[in-house]
Amino acid sequence: MELSFNFDNFSQDPPRGNNGQEGVLYQRANQMFQQAYLRGQLSRVWAWLRRCPCRLQALEQQRSRAADACYSGRQEVPLSAIRGSENRVTDFDAHFHPLRYSLRPRWVQVALAILQGRALPAIELIRAGDCYYVRDGHHRVSVARACQHSDIEARVTTWLAPPRPQPCGQAPDTQAQPTFLARCI
Repeated sequence: MELSFNFDNFSQDPPRGNNGQEGVLYQRANQMFQQAYLRGQLSRVWAWLRRCPCRLQALEQQRSRAADACYSGRQEVPLSAIRGSENRVTDFDAHFHPLRYSLRPRWVQVALAILQGRALPAIELIRAGDCYYVRDGHHRVSVARACQHSDIEARVTTWLAPPRPQPCGQAPDTQAQPTFLARCI
């Protein structure tokens, strides 16, 4: 069942009247963003002091290793296995903490939807090896981590590595390399 969730229906302004349940949830979503943003900034400083990277892995590094791709379907993916991004490596750190304050309105909208118990659409991931890279759903991953969820529903596309070349003089082993369709299943 595909859910369509339109984030445009949410206002970026706080709900009118802060005494109701919606106002309380909005304040909680803002607090969650402030904590995640602060953790991201501290992580960035700590990484700079230690001279080690804290950014998400870029999918572009894996692109040259992929021969084919196949749709692997909808699945529950552990958040700890999501290590990178297709195109937003400067917006989030390696733990998906937001690194720019300008991400707040969208982040708070997603957090508010989760706190209200609304079902969100599945994120889109690319699997390359044992790691997953976010194609769509960076804010949903960030908020899910902030809410301490262990996994998230995703539509996964698997990038397949090319077959290894055979040494000269040896016939290819047809049993060792499954066909394209067999590798996708």
